[in-house]
This record gives sequence, structure tokens and C-alpha cells, in this order.
Amino acid sequence: MNDKALFALIRSTLLPQFALYPETAGVQLARSFQPRQAGTPSGAALFFFKVGDKRYGWPKRFDLFNEAGEVFDHELRQQYETTIQFDAWVPQDPAQATAPTESDVLNTVSGIIQSDTVVQAFRAAGVGLQRVTEVRNPFVVDDRDRFEAVPSFDIVVTHFRVLAATVPTVVTYDANIHRV
Repeated sequence: MNDKALFALIRSTLLPQFALYPETAGVQLARSFQPRQAGTPSGAALFFFKVGDKRYGWPKRFDLFNEAGEVFDHELRQQYETTIQFDAWVPQDPAQATAPTESDVLNTVSGIIQSDTVVQAFRAAGVGLQRVTEVRNPFVVDDRDRFEAVPSFDIVVTHFRVLAATVPTVVTYDANIHRV
């Protein structure tokens, strides 16, 4: 599974679940660091991005003879562990004292990701949910020189990445025996 397929799976699995919970109802879900996106969203948004990949073990190699083209279909299948980070942006209004914060949204989303519905949808697509980390709440200095909390959490998923190629067969072979 490549990155775009993994991101599409996350988005298509999580969005329907957001409507079920008051903290996430109406929250947008998008990839962070999009090359064509400028500015901030108008409402509450949840962002995710890939932190990195970790390979496990050695690739499995498969060679199947394709009789139609008289070639070998060569496949390398590698187990990967991918870490994805989620963070949120929720505009705060002092007049709404009961509105959820970024941390509230992220805690709800981390629970949604661990739900049976999401785990089964991931498993059906060949993705395993390895772990969901705690919600961190570090503070950074924002663009107005004020300290602002930037909560986030990570998920680690496992999946296979497949490289496929077509390899020609050997056409001739000359067996020669020589003295050494």
C-alpha cells in the first residue's frame, strides 16, 4: 500500500465516524502540508501527516511464470510500520464556554481510531493498527509572541508495500564444460 492509498483509507474511514460524536461533528479532515492549500480552514479541522516508515525484516520474493507473455512476474513484498501524526485546529470563542478544545477533539479522535469499526475497516484493507499514543500538549510561541498549546498524537499502522516488475525469461542456454 502506498502513501496515497493509506491516506485515502484513513480519510474515508474516519470521516463517517466524526458525525457520531458531538466533539467531532462538522470537523474537517485533511492532510497537513498540502502543496496547494493556503491559509487556515474556516472552522474546526483535524490534520494528519506521515512522520516516517520503518521496514521490518527482509522482503518476500515471488516469481510467477506468466504463460501468455512468456515472462516472469516478479514481486517484492515488504512489511512496513508507518507512523502518522494527528493535530487539530479549533477556533475558540470566549462566548462558548462549553465548546471543545483541540485536545478534546484529539482525545475523541484517538478513541474513534481505536474503535472496533475503524480497526475492522483497516484490517479489511490490509492495514493493522499497531498503537495509538497519548495526546501530547506542548506549548510553542505563536505568530503573536504568545504561548499556544499544540496538541497532537500518533498512530502506528502496519502494512505491506509491494514492488512488482516483469522479468524476461532466458531464451537460450549453452552448457559448456571446460577444464580448469
